[in-house]
Amino acid sequence: MNISQADNPTIDHTLPLKIADEITRINTYANTLDPITQDYRALTSSVKRLMNTFKVAQYEIVDLLGQKYDDGLKVIVVNAMPDENLKEGEEIITRIIKPLVKYKGEQIQAAQVDISVGQ
Repeated sequence: MNISQADNPTIDHTLPLKIADEITRINTYANTLDPITQDYRALTSSVKRLMNTFKVAQYEIVDLLGQKYDDGLKVIVVNAMPDENLKEGEEIITRIIKPLVKYKGEQIQAAQVDISVGQ
C-alpha cells in the first residue's frame, strides 16, 4: 500500500446509511402519531438520541421535509403529486423515502423524495 492509500482509506458507509434510512422511517411513523401520546414522545426522543450519535460520528441527515424543491437540490424525485393547496408551479418536498446523508460535510447519499406540485 502506498502512502496516499494509508492516509485516505476507503470508508464503508453501508451500516450508517442503513441506520439513516431506518431513522427516517421511524421519524416518518412518529409524525403520524398524536403528539401528546407516550408513543410519539418515546419515538421522537429515540430519534433525537440517534441523530446526536450520528453527529458525534460526523454524519448528518439533512432534513428536507417541507422545503421548497428546486432542480439544484441533489435529490431524486420518485413521485410528483398535484396539490391544489399550493400556488401554480410551487413544489414542496412532502415525503422522504431515503434521506440525504453527509459525512464530514460531503454528501454520501442522495435523497429520494416525493414532491407536491401546485396546479
